[in-house]
Amino acid sequence: MIADMTATTFCDSAGINMLIRAKKQATAHGAELRLLLPCPNVLRVLKIQGVDALLSIYHSLEEAMADAG
Repeated sequence: MIADMTATTFCDSAGINMLIRAKKQATAHGAELRLLLPCPNVLRVLKIQGVDALLSIYHSLEEAMADAG
């Protein structure tokens, strides 16, 4: 599953918690959550919080789709 976050310009702790919950739900159902996230400001927040190590983050739709294996 690819979550299109291309219009996202801000993400606080509530948003981060929802992303983690979505990843857990996807994993529980045998799916993978991939974030399409080209915004450097949001990516920086995720990196500061260490969430980038938990989530699959891609900068383009082509990149997210190509990594499907």
